Parts: sequence; structure tokens; C-alpha cells
Amino acid sequence: MKKFNMDEFIWFIIQLTLIILMIYLKVSGKITYFISSKMMIYFNMSIIILMLYALAQSRKIFTVRNRNYITNKFYPILSVIVLCAVFLYVMPNYKSLKAVENNVSMLNENIYEGMIKVTNDNYEILYNMDEYNNSIIELTGFVYETNNDNEIILGREVVSCCQSDKSLIQIKVKGINNINKGTWVKVIGKVEYIDETYLECIEYEKIDEPIEIYFHEKL
Repeated sequence: MKKFNMDEFIWFIIQLTLIILMIYLKVSGKITYFISSKMMIYFNMSIIILMLYALAQSRKIFTVRNRNYITNKFYPILSVIVLCAVFLYVMPNYKSLKAVENNVSMLNENIYEGMIKVTNDNYEILYNMDEYNNSIIELTGFVYETNNDNEIILGREVVSCCQSDKSLIQIKVKGINNINKGTWVKVIGKVEYIDETYLECIEYEKIDEPIEIYFHEKL
């Protein structure tokens, strides 16, 4: 006679929790904090495979229990999954709240005709700044380096696959000083060329770390 197998049931709950967490990350779009769009196909495949495993596992819930009771070993695993789920929920929502609180920009963005706002859709222009000489550009990034010559190096990271393969775009910005490394700033400046291409700051403001801190490489 088949009996309720607690060990198999807990293992099924762990798999089900992982599936729900992965689907939540996908539907909410928060998965982009961890992987790029290139990896989404593999992430989706992982969800499907895990669903198949969970389906097979559900059939083991009413089976004879193994003599080697391992129920207590599952609790740490389940606890870690729950803590990860809480962290993944709280971190992006905290950033969203901070972004809403600081949504009012002091920059006069609307007075610059033809200004190019650098976003995830067009960040490739930063690789070819010389082609945009005399253009007005708005760029958000963090202070990667500070120099004594009234200039900084503004950085923005690009993710190709996942966080482990990040690359850094560095843009020299002149006309900014007395600002700490790691500070996030929004800069409006003019692309200039004297020996090298750089951004001549027109105005800037310090901002909180944005919700989306990476540019994601396109497929």
C-alpha cells in the first residue's frame, strides 16, 4: 500500500519553489539584473526542464519511504531558496522606490535641440564617439576615475551573457571636479575632439544608482 512520502514531497516543494521563483523573475523582467537577453532562451529551457522534473517528482510523493530518512537535510536547502526569493524581491523594489523618490531631474533636458539620450537601445554610439562630433549627448554612468585636470572618466558596464562577463565603457568628461569615485551622475555634454574624443560637460547632477545599472548587449 502506498503511503505519503515526506522526503519526496519536500523535494517536490523545493522544485516547485524554484520554478515559481524563475517564472517570477521572467515575468517581472527582473531576470535582466542577472543575465542578458542572449541567455533568455537557456533560462526558458531551464524552466521547462525543471517543470518536467517536478512532474516526475510528483509521482513519487505516494511511495514507500526510504529507510535512510533525509527529511531534515531538505530544510536548509528550502531556507536558502526562501531567503534568495526574499532578497530578489526586496532589492529591485527598493531600487524602484528610490528611483521614484528621486524622479525629478534638475537638468534642463528639453532645451537642447537634437540632444541624443544614451540608453540601452543606442549605447553603441559610445564606441564611435568621433562620429558624433559637436553633438549634444545625455549620458548616465558612474565615476570610474577622477583626475586633477577638471575631468573624470565616466563608466558604464555592458553585460554580454551574465554578470561574470561584464565589460566597461569609459568616456572622458571634462568640466567636472570635486566628485567621488563610484558616484552616479547624469551628464549633458557636447562631443569635442582635441587630440582625442571627449565629452565637454554642459551641466550635470548627482543621482542615486539607477534601477538598471547595465547596458545589455543585443543578440
